[in-house]
Amino acid sequence: MIFSYEKDFKKYNEDEQALAQLKAEYADLMERLQKAADEGAISAYYWRVIMDMSKKVLENIARKYDNVKEGVEKIMGGHVLEHEEKKIYNAGMQAGMQAGMQAGMQAGEEKGKKDGVIEILVSLVKDKILSVSEAAKRANMTQPEFEKLTGL
Repeated sequence: MIFSYEKDFKKYNEDEQALAQLKAEYADLMERLQKAADEGAISAYYWRVIMDMSKKVLENIARKYDNVKEGVEKIMGGHVLEHEEKKIYNAGMQAGMQAGMQAGMQAGEEKGKKDGVIEILVSLVKDKILSVSEAAKRANMTQPEFEKLTGL
């Protein structure tokens, strides 16, 4: 869309009324894109691609016309798409993070307990209260595994 206005950028840059008309047309375009996304006519992905590419094109072809660039960017930048797919995605991300943290905490607890048991068994072996083979058995390991892990 911006290409069709490029020839008049100088006029829009210097004339507030003309720039206001361009901004109004862009606002209408943004509303129609938002509606298309809300109604599922375009996906969130395509909505984002259209927005990103439009901004990149605008930055390049309007770089000499600050008023045009800033005016249209404000219209384009003010739109945030909140649609069902995004809500589902965000809920899934939140649930995934919580499940991951829970699993990580549980794994950490289990490792901590196992490390604590090994530490106690090593101490008992060093104090000659348990043999290496008995400590390995209590740790559910073979004697060579226990020796390798503990350095005994």
